[in-house]
Amino acid sequence: MPKVSGKDGKLYMKHYGTPINGPTAQPIAAGCFYKIVTLGSPTGWPPAAAGMKSVDAGGTFFVKAGFSLKAGDSVLPVTLTPLGFVKDTPKSQQGASFDISTQEDLERGVRSFASSPFTDSSGSITGILDSDSEDQRKFLNMFTEISYTETATISRSPAKQVLVELMLSRRETSTPGETAMWENFPLTADSLTTDKPFEEGQPFTFNYKLNGAEHPSVIFYTVPAASELEKWRGGPTAKRTSWLEESGQSANEGGTL
Repeated sequence: MPKVSGKDGKLYMKHYGTPINGPTAQPIAAGCFYKIVTLGSPTGWPPAAAGMKSVDAGGTFFVKAGFSLKAGDSVLPVTLTPLGFVKDTPKSQQGASFDISTQEDLERGVRSFASSPFTDSSGSITGILDSDSEDQRKFLNMFTEISYTETATISRSPAKQVLVELMLSRRETSTPGETAMWENFPLTADSLTTDKPFEEGQPFTFNYKLNGAEHPSVIFYTVPAASELEKWRGGPTAKRTSWLEESGQSANEGGTL
C-alpha cells in the first residue's frame, strides 16, 4: 500500500437530466452516474456479483461499461456541478438495540440484546464554497432569504428547507487501475456556520442528517485502461455528466479518506 497523501475532497451538487426510458437501441453512455427510476422485468442492468444484491430503483450507480436498457427500465443521467472543496467530513452512525433478556440469562449474569436494522447517520462537513457557484446560493437559501438583482428585475427567494442531494469525492482519480470512491449524500442540513469570506470562497461548516429514503451509499469503481477510459469522454451524455469535464481540471490523485 502506498503512503496516503491527504488532499481536499470536492463536494458536488447533483442535477438530473432528461429521463432515458427503455428499450434503447444504443447503450447508455459509460463513465457516468445514473439514478434508477424504474426497473423492467427482465432488466437491462448487469447482474450482481456472487454474494451481492442487484441494483434497485431509487439508487444512484456508476456505469463503467455501457449497456442497453430494456422495456420498463428508466434512468436519470446525473450531472455533477462543483459546490466547493471539503476539508473535514466527520460522520457518526449510531444503531439501536433492544433488551430481550429472560430468566435463562440469570445464570450467565449478562443481559441479551437484539440489534435494530436501522441506524441514525449524521455528521458535519467543513470546507470552502465557490463564491461564483449558483449552487452555493441555493445551498444558502435553505437558511436565509436570497435576493437577485438583474438589469430589469429584482427578485427574492424566501428561505426554505429542502432535501439536498450531494456527491462527495472521497477519492477522485482518473489513473487506470486505481479505485475511485464517491459518497452519495442525500441529506437535510440542520445548521450552517459561515466564516469571513475571501475573494473566491466562503468558508462553511454544516451539520446534517442523511435521508435513508433517497438511498445514501458509497460508490466504488476501478478506473479502466486508457483505451476504455477514452470512451467515457466520447459521447455527448458522458461529456455532459462526467466529473472530469465538469471540474475543468485534473482529478484528485489522493482523496480524503
